[in-house]
Amino acid sequence: MQQPRRLDIASFDPFRCKADDLAAADGYIWDPSVALGVQNWIENLCKLRVGDWRGQNITLQWWQQDWIWRLYGWVHKDTGLRRFLEGYLEVAKKNGKTPLVAAQSLYHLLGDGEPAPEVYINACSREQAGILYRDASVMVKMEPEFNGRLELVSSSKRIVDEDADGFLVANSFESENKDGVQSSFTIFDELHRQPNDELWNVFQYAGDSRSQPLLVSITTAGSDITSVCGRQHERALALETGANRETQFLGVVYASRDKNPDINDRKVWYAANPSMGVIIDEAKFAKQVESVQNQGPAAVANFKRLKLNLWTNEDKKFINLAKWNIQPARRTLEEIAEAGDVWAAGLDMAIKTDLNAYVRVTGNLVKGIDVFTKVWIPEDTAIRRSREENLPYMEYADRGFVELVPGSVMNPQIVQDFIEEEHAKFRLKYVLSDHVNTGAMAPYLVKRGVPFQHLKPSNFYHNFPTKTVESLYLQNKLRHGDDPMLAYCAGNACVDIDDRNDNMRLVKGKSTARIDAMIALVSAVAGLLRAIGLDGFGGDAAKKPPRPDVANQLIWI
Repeated sequence: MQQPRRLDIASFDPFRCKADDLAAADGYIWDPSVALGVQNWIENLCKLRVGDWRGQNITLQWWQQDWIWRLYGWVHKDTGLRRFLEGYLEVAKKNGKTPLVAAQSLYHLLGDGEPAPEVYINACSREQAGILYRDASVMVKMEPEFNGRLELVSSSKRIVDEDADGFLVANSFESENKDGVQSSFTIFDELHRQPNDELWNVFQYAGDSRSQPLLVSITTAGSDITSVCGRQHERALALETGANRETQFLGVVYASRDKNPDINDRKVWYAANPSMGVIIDEAKFAKQVESVQNQGPAAVANFKRLKLNLWTNEDKKFINLAKWNIQPARRTLEEIAEAGDVWAAGLDMAIKTDLNAYVRVTGNLVKGIDVFTKVWIPEDTAIRRSREENLPYMEYADRGFVELVPGSVMNPQIVQDFIEEEHAKFRLKYVLSDHVNTGAMAPYLVKRGVPFQHLKPSNFYHNFPTKTVESLYLQNKLRHGDDPMLAYCAGNACVDIDDRNDNMRLVKGKSTARIDAMIALVSAVAGLLRAIGLDGFGGDAAKKPPRPDVANQLIWI
């Protein structure tokens, strides 16, 4: 790895766009002593927390210098007040945003000279707020000058400076009591993950009583260009072209400007990752690029967004239908019985007027799995949907891929009886479903010996079976029998991916149309993995009795 590349203050040019020229005409100057003052404060007093650099003073990389110098170096020639009231920095993950967030926050608490400073680090969740607080608090503990002055209040995620009547707090979207804020410095970490504008609206004007408040966002690219983060992104790009001439907004975006960037192009890598070669290993990055291209469209698009800082609304798409449609033929029931493979099933029960899906699976992760799909829909709904969705429900019913339920309302008793018959025939190890619309069915089936369990509706519990489905079809090991309703749902399926750990699950609200059969498939695979083991090799599972953990009681897994 290389040593950080550094900028030379003597040759630094702070004029980058038309807004800079307009600011100069309004009396603002760029003062290198002010810019260096902030840099020196951070580098002399803030230490890194993790990795080989733990305990070492921060040495700003060139792009971090550029950010600090431009954000703080512009001041008014008469008042000395900062030019910028807002800043937006967008860069790919793992480039060093987190220590920069912590260091800037501590500077505004201790080094900025603001009376009674109020510093807010805003995250999208309490968990992320806790991580940000931890990073700032560790910096405090590592520096004697901080440690002797500041009080850490972990229970409320606050760092208090009693001498200056100031505090820093790690905040989140879920936090209560956000009224009465008089922020001197607010920083949004990963703005693209804010679920709506609510927290942004609280802090957008929270510093109006201050002479030089600062609202900063440091983030990676998102997927919704209409979100609050998307709007800041567009503002930043418009500064480059001159379409936006706001003199008090600094926008910096590290990403390729190509309309169709090639993820194999190293120029695209470096455009989004200014820390490449310093804290990001290029050889490892190249292997990641190669690996992700062997995965599904959701993984590729997620890589583009998080690692190449490219805004895309494709990152939720789960299945490549061209690949889906070339899976091998399904085994016969006789072949499955001869192999001794066990069965598991998944269920997705919709509202009474909609699609309902049941999927039964068998096999293992080594040789692949066989998938059998059953779909019910009220006949009146099928007729209407045939027009609205241009999907031949009636034809699929004639071919046996859909069971039409007479009238306009689904009868859950039909599904309940079907599952009971399925268990009698196949001795299902597990039948998994979420809790929606199965409240009465679940205890009934459990009392009759059906191993029915609820699968908790979170990314954590859905992640492994969802990724298993993805892996199986990419390896041509998902023998789905060319069921057109399952293929229809597969083509619509979109996923929610957690940026923190890449956990994913299918989400109906983000999908383009119905995905009921795919949700049932993921639930079935979750049950199969419980039966044969997470390594997917199978073995003794066929000899084991069905398990719930507590006999004849419904349990959550």
